[in-house]
Amino acid sequence: MTNWRLEMKEVETEKRRWSVLSHLEASKPTRSLSSDILIMGCRASGVPTTAEQMHDVLQWLQERQFITVESLGPMEVASITKEGREVAQRLRTVKGVLPFGLDG
Repeated sequence: MTNWRLEMKEVETEKRRWSVLSHLEASKPTRSLSSDILIMGCRASGVPTTAEQMHDVLQWLQERQFITVESLGPMEVASITKEGREVAQRLRTVKGVLPFGLDG
């Protein structure tokens, strides 16, 4: 892949991470959503997302303690943490998460 394609792929991944945090923050009162709903939310935000990409994003966010993930059979449910809420509310800037859109 050429360098600009790799850069575009990384920008898309960073936007996907932001989209997940934003959707979780907006999903009151529980601030939890299934991975399928998060995929639809990313797509609605203009970020094409596959199930594999969502799994990778959830893993990345969980490793940094921005979310927790619970497996319920074949379904994954993500919940935003205090640290993740700080990022979603723009109180904290994180390398690897790119705010975008009307709220970004």
